[in-house]
Amino acid sequence: MTLLSVRNLEVHLPTTHGVVHAVNGLDLDIAAGETVGLIGESGCGKSTLGKTLMRLVPSTGGSISLEGQDITHLDARGLKPVRPKIQMVFQDNASALNPRHTVGQSISQPLRLNGWSKRDARQHTEELLARVGLPKDSFDRYPNEFSGGQRQRVGIARAIALNPKLIVCDEPVSALDVSVRAQVINLLGDLQRDLGVSFLFISHDLSVVEHIADRVIVMYLGRIVEQGRGDSFWKSPKHPYTRALLDAAPAHDPDAPRAVDKPLLQGELPSNLHLPQGCPFQGRCPLVEARCRESVPQLRRAEGGNQVACHLVPEPAEPAVQPVPEPVYS
Repeated sequence: MTLLSVRNLEVHLPTTHGVVHAVNGLDLDIAAGETVGLIGESGCGKSTLGKTLMRLVPSTGGSISLEGQDITHLDARGLKPVRPKIQMVFQDNASALNPRHTVGQSISQPLRLNGWSKRDARQHTEELLARVGLPKDSFDRYPNEFSGGQRQRVGIARAIALNPKLIVCDEPVSALDVSVRAQVINLLGDLQRDLGVSFLFISHDLSVVEHIADRVIVMYLGRIVEQGRGDSFWKSPKHPYTRALLDAAPAHDPDAPRAVDKPLLQGELPSNLHLPQGCPFQGRCPLVEARCRESVPQLRRAEGGNQVACHLVPEPAEPAVQPVPEPVYS
């Protein structure tokens, strides 16, 4: 069942230097209980997309539907019953928590706003703290008394307080040590198994995404350029940008031989103040052709099951039709 449905989403942000085209005609579906990994370079629009889904950043076009309800233009009152269904874990756990509020106040405030009594809210908050591996006395302590990993657990406890259907995780482990990162990832996996929650997991760390995601989406200059599931994505990427990202990632086995003829990604992400005509990747693509500069490629199915937005990737061959044998009469 489709939980989140996004169609032709656009987010254009006015600045003193011009209009930033952060998200450009993006379609996205997330199923109930699914973890979708979102990868791409800094500046490609990943965090803006996540905040737009949360309605923290306004969209300028398209639609966002949650459980079949269009939430694109709901005002504060209309969003109140929607907020418990979609929550966010932020990258910077230090600034995401109010330093003047205790951890207990930060987690229990959404409960109180949704009609919980003070006593029930405290009890539930203590249960949430225990669930994410923090001691009960954390309730009355302040964020600066916790480590980065512990603060991220507080953020997760706050995100699951109202039993959401979808959690947007914006680089939730990027600032953590490796061992703490593994603990947080395992915690998210346990929560998904126990609660059936869906995740949109935004990350630069491809190894983390490979471990946690059911489906992977690659974003470039505000557009999806490739998406796929499981081994078909990681073992056989189709888009030149996806291949460059995966080739640049550290190898799982540092002693494993690596091909020396793989094209390396050259240059920087273009400015999203002035989008290039045609394919957004054409200025950095080692395989660019004339048609790439003329029209924007649309997502379509490629060999192996991935969806790819690239003029150079052929569509899968149609299976040969086997002739029907003539009947034999005795």
